[in-house]
Amino acid sequence: MDRNKILFISASSPEEVEFNNYRKQYGISACEIIDKKNFFTKVILFLGYYIFSPLLYLVYGKWKREIDKYELIIINSRRPSKYALKMIAKKKKKLVVVYWNKITKEELNTDFCKKYADAVYSFDLKDSREYKLLFCDTYTFSCLYDFEEVTNNNYAYYFGKYKVGRDEILKKLDNQLKNYMEVDFNLVYDSNQNGLYASERITYNDYLNKAKKVNVIVEIVSNNQSGLTLRSLEALYLGKKLITNNKDIVNYKIYNKNNTFILDEDANITNFVNCRFETINSIKEYYEFDNWLERIISKFKEKE
Repeated sequence: MDRNKILFISASSPEEVEFNNYRKQYGISACEIIDKKNFFTKVILFLGYYIFSPLLYLVYGKWKREIDKYELIIINSRRPSKYALKMIAKKKKKLVVVYWNKITKEELNTDFCKKYADAVYSFDLKDSREYKLLFCDTYTFSCLYDFEEVTNNNYAYYFGKYKVGRDEILKKLDNQLKNYMEVDFNLVYDSNQNGLYASERITYNDYLNKAKKVNVIVEIVSNNQSGLTLRSLEALYLGKKLITNNKDIVNYKIYNKNNTFILDEDANITNFVNCRFETINSIKEYYEFDNWLERIISKFKEKE
């Protein structure tokens, strides 16, 4: 399949806008499902999802008029995609839906997606099994890590959005690490909230610039999530150790016992801190977006 016949429709977060620029470097088209967000957009999204889905067409980007140019369309499973799935299926295009989050009410119903899509994937092994979806690993872009210099200062670094319980996890880890290294923990609270490790938002590039200077990256996944977050891949590509509460990481290709400490396990964190980091460059290629895309395309080649 020609790459120029593939369209990747992402969510509309600032990070996805940036990532779409990287996706385009692999010969595909990529865009956000909604061009801009404002009060009108929010009203339409609510009405379109809960009452009359064709209303969502009003807030879609210009891609909605260019569907005929493509053979394969990959789209995220967030609720704004509800009418898009119907549109694309009606055009008889090959359609792939991908769940990049733990399946909750914020995502489209899996049965709904299966009704319209040719293939439905989840990045989470548990969800893929529970909802009978295909599994796809998380991916990244190697160009994100093209720093002139990567250092290893004796710090553990975490940056993420506040969710209930995350502050307590970080506090406990802080106490475990205080005899071995400094910590730089950051939680972004919702408006009018303040708390432990409170931090302002930063860009993803600013985050990476800080992550490249520490020797441990901390990952905290949502409750019951087993899928890898970008933190795991950042640790791999930057050559950092990883501390995570994702016990299921042992089931993924990325796992290496010398480089990964799983919170709440019986292992002594002292051994992990003192253990020598093991470089595993061989696995990086697997997590490249280019190879992820080829795995998606190959599913359709098998059917031909």
